[in-house]
Amino acid sequence: MYHRLLLLCSFILLLASCVPAPIIAQAPAPVPSHGDYFARHQFSLADTLRGALRPERTGFDVHYYELHLEVSPAERYIEGHVNMDYRVVHPTQRLQIDLFKNLQIDSIKQAGRHLPYERIANAVFIDLPAQLLTGSRHRMTIWYGGKPIAAKNAPWDGGFVWSLDHKDRTWVGIACEGTGASLWWPNKDHLSDEPDSMLVSVTVPKRLFVASNGNLREEVELDNRYQKRYDWFVSYPINNYNISLGIGSYVHFDSTYVAFDGEVLELDYYVLDYNEDRARKQFRQVGPMLAAYEHYFGKYPFWQDGYALIETPFLGMEHQSAIAYGNRYMRGYLGGLIPDDMDWDYIIIHETGHEYFGNSISVADHAEMWIHESFTTYMETLYVEYRYGKKDALRYIGTQRPFIQNESPILGPSGVNFDDFGRCSRPHAR
Repeated sequence: MYHRLLLLCSFILLLASCVPAPIIAQAPAPVPSHGDYFARHQFSLADTLRGALRPERTGFDVHYYELHLEVSPAERYIEGHVNMDYRVVHPTQRLQIDLFKNLQIDSIKQAGRHLPYERIANAVFIDLPAQLLTGSRHRMTIWYGGKPIAAKNAPWDGGFVWSLDHKDRTWVGIACEGTGASLWWPNKDHLSDEPDSMLVSVTVPKRLFVASNGNLREEVELDNRYQKRYDWFVSYPINNYNISLGIGSYVHFDSTYVAFDGEVLELDYYVLDYNEDRARKQFRQVGPMLAAYEHYFGKYPFWQDGYALIETPFLGMEHQSAIAYGNRYMRGYLGGLIPDDMDWDYIIIHETGHEYFGNSISVADHAEMWIHESFTTYMETLYVEYRYGKKDALRYIGTQRPFIQNESPILGPSGVNFDDFGRCSRPHAR
């Protein structure tokens, strides 16, 4: 217990060191106030519509989504519909959902009736024929389609990643934390409202495999003989940005992890076919990592949905129960970042830490994203302690000190979907 308290104190001191201490015989370095820092930013109506909890949002609570989507990689085009089941929290006759304005809405229906709507920036305001009563439950269906935005530098910006593998075959990934899930499917795009469960049903050319969150319920070859549909089901509450797809020439292999109480967790891995041997070797560290995290924080939080790694054409992201992996089967962070005498995959350790802090414990506004990232950095350190010992854990967390630049407040402005905390020299802060 003393060792863990020492680590925690070191971690708190690391955070506190964001403010430099005065040096004897020198004036302390000036520290910009929150007001001065955020005065540089100009927030638009679109920012407010995306980030604020307006009455059109607080009036209803989504408890289930069904996403039915067809992806055409050759055209970089998607189309489909979303069924949204929700409960009315207080009487309302107007709802806000979100969908990026470059995607077209074909129609919106509820109870068999077409509903009128107004689009402002990336928000969609839907007018209902009568006021809905508190406690009543409804299903709304939104049909839509178009070409979603493409990420320029995933995962630090959002969008589809349309790529080719080393054999020039289609390889697609999605990252949308910060930018928002509404860049590719209509939803109530605010961190405060997670559905209790979700179906993700995706149709692609049949030569491709779709890996997504939760458990694969069904894989169906369509009557047209050139497409396949993959139905995935998430049985836990989930942040909208955590819903993702990996589309490619994947092979699947699996393993298990046995918890301290004897319960068995299914481990599933989806990797490009020519990387299977490398993945089988690299992913052996998953079991010992899960043991370390169970030791400090309890069992993996999404047990029934299983644990998965999906090889992606970008570095990584903590997609719940379907972690995006793109570290090229290297130690550390693309071969670096961790001390030279240590050998562990930073992306596996870091992104799995987010299953606890980020996915299980989640913030309600991007302004508080430090909670996700700082405690996951602490989890990396605890992993090192569990595997190497206390001295190496303190040495590892000490290597993080140079990445603290004191360039921006740790807490951002709320209600504007703020996700710009300035330059960070730490290579991976997602």
